[in-house]
Amino acid sequence: MGRIKLILVVFVTVFTMQKTLVAQNKAEKKPNILWITTEDISPHFGCYDDEYAYTPTIDKMAKEGVLYSNAYASASVCTPARSSIITGKYASSLGTQHLRAHTTLSKDVKCFSEDLRESGYYCLNFNKKDYNFSAPEAWDYDGFAPYDSLVVNNLANLPKDKPFFCVFNMFLTHQSQTRYDKFQLHTINSLLPPEARHTPDNVPVPSYYPNTPKVRENLAALHTQITIMDMWMNEILKQLEESGLAENTIVFFYSDHGDGLPRHKRWLYDSGTKVPFIIKFPKKYQYLSGVKPGEEKSDLINFVDLAPTMLSITGCEIPENLPGKVFLGAEREKRDYTFSIKDRIGENIDFSRSVSDGRYQYNRNFMHNKARMPWCEYSEPTPIRIELRKLDRADKLNEQTGWLMQKSKPIEEFYDIQNDPYQMKNLVNDPQYHKKMEEMKSILFDWMIANRDLSLIPEPYMRGVSRDLSPLDAFADNNVFPIKKILSIADKNVRGEAHLKALIAGLSDASPIVRYWAVMGISSLENNNQSTLALLKGLLKDDDSIVRLAASESLVKIEKSRDAIQVLGELLIHENIVTRFYAARVLIEYRCNLDDIKGKINDSRDIEPAFIPTRVYRTSLDEALQKLEIRL
Repeated sequence: MGRIKLILVVFVTVFTMQKTLVAQNKAEKKPNILWITTEDISPHFGCYDDEYAYTPTIDKMAKEGVLYSNAYASASVCTPARSSIITGKYASSLGTQHLRAHTTLSKDVKCFSEDLRESGYYCLNFNKKDYNFSAPEAWDYDGFAPYDSLVVNNLANLPKDKPFFCVFNMFLTHQSQTRYDKFQLHTINSLLPPEARHTPDNVPVPSYYPNTPKVRENLAALHTQITIMDMWMNEILKQLEESGLAENTIVFFYSDHGDGLPRHKRWLYDSGTKVPFIIKFPKKYQYLSGVKPGEEKSDLINFVDLAPTMLSITGCEIPENLPGKVFLGAEREKRDYTFSIKDRIGENIDFSRSVSDGRYQYNRNFMHNKARMPWCEYSEPTPIRIELRKLDRADKLNEQTGWLMQKSKPIEEFYDIQNDPYQMKNLVNDPQYHKKMEEMKSILFDWMIANRDLSLIPEPYMRGVSRDLSPLDAFADNNVFPIKKILSIADKNVRGEAHLKALIAGLSDASPIVRYWAVMGISSLENNNQSTLALLKGLLKDDDSIVRLAASESLVKIEKSRDAIQVLGELLIHENIVTRFYAARVLIEYRCNLDDIKGKINDSRDIEPAFIPTRVYRTSLDEALQKLEIRL
């Protein structure tokens, strides 16, 4: 008996010592973490089987690290994607989904780097945040660093008693940097070694682009910028090795979304949301990956997974309200589906959602009446955009190359990515895929409800109600935001006469959001009769401006209603500047007769709004008013 007691004492002592040592090791050996992020690129690298790419640094990093082949951005444009990355929550849950619109963050949400700081990490951010909200507590240091001095002038001089977490953003591949012509391309190529030069002659051209010199030049320019970025990556990783920091630093490399080209960035296809994602682990931290160096992982990753993963591998507690999955370390979880969002981008109002399991993708376009590639002031200088618009005017595009020039979108899209990697064949009407499509639609809608998708709330209403509050907090109450009812009525949009009774009932609902979607549903009917038009005309006097806006848009679309234009004129001087902007966009989109509202257009700029949530709305409104004034 005494021997058994002795064995038990020894066992408990050894077990306690092991736990203590593990705890000490965790405290003493927390890894440094360096994120090197780039902008606006899809996986155009040799390690991702792109034969046209010249990316020796990233390819070497993949051989020595782990390449993730199914990593997805949570949004198809930078600001909402970045707000998801830093908070671990979908932008559509926070109210940060629109580009750009500064938002108040809920007190229940914070940047995960704040938790890292509290746990002893020194946190730095260089060259870009772009979260759509202020984050004064996120970083110990937030500033600028040139590519050639990140390590030697910054990381090598950090406090030695703290691990660091550093985000370093490279701008070289941003869409604004890839717009050069063949002469600039020739000049840049002359500065590069022969093996690194990209010529337009043999660049691969996707089937949705016309194979013209201008298109090939733009694609070659993109690949050239990726190669230049790869060269700077080599310098950063070389300095990391020379400084001695590499042996204790986990290095991440990824892009914020797809290429800054038409049908990529701003679109919810793999070309817009699937990103390169590679992690290089020092030998002592390789176990976190669960695989050997050089292996590829096909697990689905979404940007919302980064926050809980960082918290997990650094020993921090993961908040219960984070929807993401941990993909490194002992707490790894498999993700079955990845979700992405698209909302207003600049002056272009839109609302689409997608879900993918890596093989199949389902998209729901809630504003199907919007053009596939609407005019966008910022993106129009892109050479491929210019070429597409020129060829479209000359009627020289075919069914595939003219895809982007279509004036509307289908309400639903369903793709077999494995057999249709460019996602050009919409299978929504193919009976053999109906069951799978309905399954994924149900998963998408459940996700929207669980994450309380704030885009079901028209942006002017969301801003008007929340004002200085967080939209997440302002619409937390189901009495204010009855999301299931709203999603149900929104899904009836363009579903045909069978849902007319439900839509008409929605017009008198207590919720202005329900009334808004009911109006949009009725306006989408192919044959509106006098009775439905009368219902819409009655709502021009609705108590809520967002319903009057929806009714006005519907009536100018259906019959260029003079009364509706008058209401839009009144909305141009509404106290809510976001409402003014939306009214101006309707007047522009439907080329309304402006004779009766000249005075309202002139007054819109001068009358001070009750609140200005961010100056981007003022800028967007001014640009819209300028377009209207040109037509006066």
